[in-house]
Amino acid sequence: MSDAERSISLSLQGGMARQLDTVHALKEVLFKLWGEGMSKQERDTISESMRQTLSTLVNSVTKHLADGDMDRLHKRIAITLKRLSRIAQKLRREDYPRASAFIAKNARLMVTFAKLALEGVIIPYTSNVIERLMGEIAKRCKTAGCTGSQKAWRTCSTSSSSDTPTQTSIKHSGKPIYIHTDIPSCSQHI
Repeated sequence: MSDAERSISLSLQGGMARQLDTVHALKEVLFKLWGEGMSKQERDTISESMRQTLSTLVNSVTKHLADGDMDRLHKRIAITLKRLSRIAQKLRREDYPRASAFIAKNARLMVTFAKLALEGVIIPYTSNVIERLMGEIAKRCKTAGCTGSQKAWRTCSTSSSSDTPTQTSIKHSGKPIYIHTDIPSCSQHI
């Protein structure tokens, strides 16, 4: 799972499956279109087309995992790739080469979550939950006075007044996404 950052792409080469965050991919396309001079109204149309295409795939994964119709899911993946290809071709014809090239190059990475679902492997299609978790951790560290310096991390990690294990639970949409008991000392990792 990653955004469209080029350095991440370069470091993740090889046979490893990679899911390009669909939200970040859409934002990257819109940014490229803006840079190439496309009007806001036209960008909104492209955005809606891509969003609808990818959202349909997300919903199909959920539906077909529940009903077991993997043939239909396989067809939906093919339809999604074909629609993304058409969007890329349309943008190329309309002289938006950077956005077109991005979609053409990365379409298969936008559907990795669905391909893996065919194999029974469930991964997220967006990093929003992970970003939410990291934001919550950062917020808690700031609240506790951890500024990032070694001294602050040691202070933060040793300032507990009790030896009783604590439990941290971070929730997204009411569901726990991360539970950690007995937070380890940050100074061990410095």
